[in-house]
Amino acid sequence: MMIIGEFAFYLFMEVLMYSLGRFVIPVISFGRARAARTREIFSRKPVTTHTDDGKLLVPEWGVAIVGLLTLTAAIALYIALR
Repeated sequence: MMIIGEFAFYLFMEVLMYSLGRFVIPVISFGRARAARTREIFSRKPVTTHTDDGKLLVPEWGVAIVGLLTLTAAIALYIALR
């Protein structure tokens, strides 16, 4: 039963929150930051904090946290305005 819960949590964080974070980060940073792509994480080159065009790279765990905070803020706003 615990393996199902762990899989559900992984699916929730990695699929839903990561996708939401990838959408939200460029919007709230006015285009100055973006999420690191998978091929950048697994490439042989060292990952830097900035890209060639000057955008800040947000790591995968940071993107998932931004997505989680966005969902939490949306739910709190819905409850407050209800």
